[in-house]
Amino acid sequence: MHPFFQDLKVDIPIQCNIDMLKCRFKLSPYQYFHITFDDENQIWLSEKFETWLSQFGLHIQRLEIFHTEPNRTTGWHIDMNPPRDWIKLNWIYETGISHMEWGELNIESLLNSAISSGGTSYVKFESKEVSTICKHSFKGPTLINSGRPHRIDNIKSTDRWCLSAIPWYSDKRCRVGWNDAIKIFRDYLE
Repeated sequence: MHPFFQDLKVDIPIQCNIDMLKCRFKLSPYQYFHITFDDENQIWLSEKFETWLSQFGLHIQRLEIFHTEPNRTTGWHIDMNPPRDWIKLNWIYETGISHMEWGELNIESLLNSAISSGGTSYVKFESKEVSTICKHSFKGPTLINSGRPHRIDNIKSTDRWCLSAIPWYSDKRCRVGWNDAIKIFRDYLE
């Protein structure tokens, strides 16, 4: 089992109207874009998906939408500070190949928070501070560990659109950690 990502079976009931998504957010050809939703999840996620998650006692607390322009590599970062092995469920809507990379810090330093364009907390690193450990091309829905240093490498000449759903426990009102997610979704892992 990989500690950074795990592909999920494609029969998970995910539906997204990517054309509506592209129409809603008019972007210049080379614009990086990140936005979060706490209340509009139903616009982007199907009711079937919400029902599927509820069988595990989970719901989507926040949905993030990322657009990475062609031929761009984002900076190394960890989502949230202090870092934890939190999960996200990511779906890439695209043609061509982009990669998500995870790395290990080469330094020990104080982790200073920054705020993303989507209003979320993150910790950023210079490229020289991180060594790449693994690279993964998304083929469908993927469980990712966002609490480890990671970045996106969109090496293709077309846009990369990503929906990133953040599941929470419905009863505990907190995010799902990596080890728990592996147990929860064990029957749906590739």
